[in-house]
Amino acid sequence: MPDPVSDLVRLVRERLAAAADPARAEPMRAYMKSAMPCRGVTSVPLRALCRAAYDEHRLPDRDAWESAVRELWDGATYREERYAALALTRHRHYRAFQDPATLALYRHLVVSGSWWTSSTRWPATTSVTCSWRTPPRSHRCCGTGRSTTTCGCGAPR
Repeated sequence: MPDPVSDLVRLVRERLAAAADPARAEPMRAYMKSAMPCRGVTSVPLRALCRAAYDEHRLPDRDAWESAVRELWDGATYREERYAALALTRHRHYRAFQDPATLALYRHLVVSGSWWTSSTRWPATTSVTCSWRTPPRSHRCCGTGRSTTTCGCGAPR
């Protein structure tokens, strides 16, 4: 029986290898000051490659999605594989998984990776999206639970 996680990870790695530009690889690695080698795949082709792969091979559930993210991230031998893992976290098919339960995954990615050089690839809305999906709290003074920085009475949250 085919394993959708392994199939997707293998497909992404094969496509990254096919898109590699060895002439760009070392300058990219040097610019990022990274010990991890690069394949030389720039952001536009990388995004297109990931989008196509993730559209073609949709994962069946949250566990498979998280396993694929972790396999791409933890098993990465090239920097672009980590970028592909981050692209998978924000792909449109998996937006429903952006909730507080996903914070453990994001913590793992931050702690295990050089987050300062990957931070530009993080979904800007990850923490916001996770907090939006958290049920709103009611403020004692006015009883509203709006998703703002202040409650209905103007008091800070």
